[in-house]
Amino acid sequence: MVSVVDNLEKYYRKKYPSSSKWTQEHFPTGIGSIALSLAAGSNEVGCEPLEKAQIQQWVEYISMFNDQLQTAAVSQNILKEVNNCLSRRTYIAGTFRKTVADVVLFFALWNVIASLTFQEKEKYLNLSRWFNNMQRDERIADICKQITFSRTLLY
Repeated sequence: MVSVVDNLEKYYRKKYPSSSKWTQEHFPTGIGSIALSLAAGSNEVGCEPLEKAQIQQWVEYISMFNDQLQTAAVSQNILKEVNNCLSRRTYIAGTFRKTVADVVLFFALWNVIASLTFQEKEKYLNLSRWFNNMQRDERIADICKQITFSRTLLY
């Protein structure tokens, strides 16, 4: 089964053939709809009704705030909210596997996380754990430059 990451990578490579790595300007308007369409029929959009609803909710959430992520106040609030959510979960929709919600959130937050200092990343330990886990996926690693995280607390 082809994953949403594979489909997004094909979409990205087709639209930006000369780019080697992901940047925020490559994040298309309507990415939530695009990702949900690309993942339709796979377990990445959920199997149970509650899981499907949670995935849809997170995709819509990040789609709503994507244009405002470069604003410090908005991005800090989103980082806090996602960090709190991930304090009880491995993946954003509460499942035990990556879903389309995780992929969309990862790409939406990439520039914000890349701009954080080590000290700022420590304020969001759960988010940093999740983000580091997501970027280790070889399909994502082929698209995005790796962001460095400290394994021990520095501050």
